[in-house]
Amino acid sequence: MKNSSKGQEILQKLIVLGLTTLTAGIGLILWFIMRDTLMTYLLYFSIDTWKIPAVDNFSFVLLGIGWLIFVFVIHHILTKSLKKNGVFSTFLIICGYQILLLCICNGSRLLLINQPEWSSILLRGGELTLSLACLIGAYIWRIKKRFGSRDEAK
Repeated sequence: MKNSSKGQEILQKLIVLGLTTLTAGIGLILWFIMRDTLMTYLLYFSIDTWKIPAVDNFSFVLLGIGWLIFVFVIHHILTKSLKKNGVFSTFLIICGYQILLLCICNGSRLLLINQPEWSSILLRGGELTLSLACLIGAYIWRIKKRFGSRDEAK
């Protein structure tokens, strides 16, 4: 009996580690997109061209430190939500907000371009749809779980 519970605990920890890796991967992509967005804004608003490499290097380091902190915090949050049996809804909420931030960064860069391509606009729409689907799905899942547990208690 102890072996099955220990095996289940190991499986749950592996699931948390896998979900943390997925969110870290999305965060890594977001790190570079946010850096590109910052550089686009700096070039668009005509900041002194001699300052841009320094800002680029500094933003790279700061966003990298932020990404590393993000990975540790997400792993802690997912491990904590494992005890409440809400790992997947928490994962969907985190991914939804990450994809929403990705959509905002890419969309804001598109606004600076005078003639964006239709494929870029459709891709941003797909990102927004995926983000909203993750967020709405996760919150509906949590609401059903919360009210479902109240109905079972009665």
